[in-house]
Amino acid sequence: MSLQTSPILTSNPVDEAAILAVMQQMIDAWKRGDGAAYAAVFTEDADYIALMVHTSKDVRRLLLPISNFLIRS
Repeated sequence: MSLQTSPILTSNPVDEAAILAVMQQMIDAWKRGDGAAYAAVFTEDADYIALMVHTSKDVRRLLLPISNFLIRS
């Protein structure tokens, strides 16, 4: 499947609002320095993936393989 033939994804306003609410909880907890509140949005079996990048070169090095994989899939 290429990007040109991918199905069009439609937005669900209820789901989008729920996702944005969780993101806001995480942002607020981060700003307060409240690790327990930040972690509270995750389930017990959640996977948390974070990329540490410092320069645009790091961004390209880390994200280019991912984007190339997604484009080829």
